[in-house]
Amino acid sequence: LGERSLGDVIGMADAAVRATCGGSVSLDEKGGSIMVESGVNSGSSLPWARIIEEYLGSRGVRTRTVYQARARRGERVHIKMSGRRAAPHKT
Repeated sequence: LGERSLGDVIGMADAAVRATCGGSVSLDEKGGSIMVESGVNSGSSLPWARIIEEYLGSRGVRTRTVYQARARRGERVHIKMSGRRAAPHKT
């Protein structure tokens, strides 16, 4: 994902999730979280949530992820961003 912005990454994931499982990806800047939703309970949103987590991690952002399977309503992955990682200590 190189030098792409978070907005670009979310836009790509949103387009893919919409096309493959009738879902969406959205950013709540005020709450510091990203929601990946799928219209089906197939796990199809999980790879996109993982890509977003890896992108954030590569930029030093810590995340916490919660997966919810909702009967007859699809699945939801909530990614909470909790700040920057501490720089590693040099010894």
